[in-house]
Formats: sequence, structure tokens, C-alpha cells
Amino acid sequence: MMNDRRLRTLLRSFVLVSMVIAISYGVWATQVTVTTIKGPYPGTVSANDLDVTLTAAHATDATFTITGKEILIAVNLNAATKEISLYSVADNYGRKADITTYGIGPDEMVAFKFSNTVGWATSDQIVHASGTSTDIKLGLIRY
Repeated sequence: MMNDRRLRTLLRSFVLVSMVIAISYGVWATQVTVTTIKGPYPGTVSANDLDVTLTAAHATDATFTITGKEILIAVNLNAATKEISLYSVADNYGRKADITTYGIGPDEMVAFKFSNTVGWATSDQIVHASGTSTDIKLGLIRY
């Protein structure tokens, strides 16, 4: 049987490791903001009601939650071509279809429709993406 002092030390170590993991995840993963669009009869539309929030792409990991009713947009604000990658997960048949190093020219915008979560979302409905520059801005539009 473990003595109390050893148990307390073990618990402190566990808490410390858990905190380091949580902080590391928060530092390395960028959460892309979801914008729910209005329409077709939105009623009164006030200032900023139709804005799409953009988040800088992260070289390591940008994440977002999908339901199967989202469109991801990526805008390159750099004077040179930059790239994004979207990472798939194995579907029911074990297939994957990553979109890697997709080039976006200067001042170009691209879009990808997530009309289905199968093959893209992890078990907790998370999609992972990355970009080669923070000049790439990501927006997730939910319809």
C-alpha cells in the first residue's frame, strides 16, 4: 500500500503533466471561429450582422467543429502564393483523402463545403487544417 506522502507526490505529478498537456494544446492549436449566416428572411440587419470572422491560419494546427453544414473559406493576404492543408480521417472503409499543400495565390479566396462529416471530422466532430502563413485567414460559415 502506498504511503500518503508518495500518493500526494504522484497526484501532484499527474496534475502537473495534465496542465502541461492542456497548455500545450491551447498554444499549438488555433480554434477557427464559426460564423452562422443569416437568411433568407433575416428581419432587421444591424451593423456587423453579416460579417464573417476570420482567423489566422496556424502552421501546426487550426481546428474547427463541423456538423455537416459548413463552408470553410481561406483568403491569402500575402503577395506570394501560400498553401493550406485539410486533414481527413479514415472513413468506414479506411479511406483518407487529405488535401495537402493546396496553393492559394495572392489575394485569392478558396472555399470547401463540408456537407458531410464522414471522412473529415474526428469522433468529436473536429477537423484539422494548417497553413504555411498567418497571412492566410480562415473563416468557417455555418448555414
